Amino acid sequence: RRIFRSTHQMTGHAGGLKGVQHTAEIARTVINHAKFHVFYSIPLVEGSVPAARGSIAAACRNTLGDTLAGVYVHGSLAFGCFCWTQSDIDFLVAVRRPLSQAQKEALLRALLALEPDAPSKGLEMSAVLEAYCRSFIHPAPYELHYSPMHRARCLRDLPAYCAEMHGADPDLAAHFTVARAVGLTLWGPPAESMFGPVPRAAYLDSIRQDVGTACSDILRTPASTTLNLCRTLAFAQEGLVLSKEQGGLWAACRLPPPYAGFAQSAAESYRSGAPFLPAPAQAQAFAAFLLPSIFHPDFFGQNI
Repeated sequence: RRIFRSTHQMTGHAGGLKGVQHTAEIARTVINHAKFHVFYSIPLVEGSVPAARGSIAAACRNTLGDTLAGVYVHGSLAFGCFCWTQSDIDFLVAVRRPLSQAQKEALLRALLALEPDAPSKGLEMSAVLEAYCRSFIHPAPYELHYSPMHRARCLRDLPAYCAEMHGADPDLAAHFTVARAVGLTLWGPPAESMFGPVPRAAYLDSIRQDVGTACSDILRTPASTTLNLCRTLAFAQEGLVLSKEQGGLWAACRLPPPYAGFAQSAAESYRSGAPFLPAPAQAQAFAAFLLPSIFHPDFFGQNI
């Protein structure tokens, strides 16, 4: 891994990352892993994050015992663009054998107890058999999943939730890819040894599904949806595995105006926490412009 540090404003013409203006000091690691190129910014996190990471690891260890194989953070915290007020903490729990009903309930009780001290968007967790982490299949089966969208159901009837919340999730292709490339190991062997390669087609299918309803989603969550579109296009076109912010900065120097400025504004909003409130017609036009190139990569040059 080679580290590149930059403290200057990057300026120039479109056609490379030199077109991105970025005044923050970052440390960027360029990783070539499983035929993917990954741009990674070393985390700049608040003081409460280390405590949260320790609490998550302890909750998993205390409730799962020797069933636990590892705990791994992916998402914005791993990419280095985490914001306590705007991000959740995404993590994977690798387990050596199927979880019992009692273990599932104990784990979720422990995680629910952590939520008052968690980021405002909470915790998102998937528990997956170690065998599937090491030898990926798509969509990957999972033992248990939790996110804040399921909080009310958990509080209403935790045993029923734990009994029913299992299956296969295409999103795990994206989570495993990021964990293998830049994941933070909270407990267990290094992430790059726990997670085997994910085929390019599986990762692309996973992130495409995430933007399939972008034309409507962008009206409700304009910044997040815009940046998801950008990073999905970056992988479809150049094989880059990027964070949301990095996807927006990539698009800012790849897309023609006015779409480049739209992407840059979304990235700046994500970084600063400032509102991003584009006109609905402008937002939908951005999504409509990018989607053909995401689902039909050969169309990209024609669009540009």
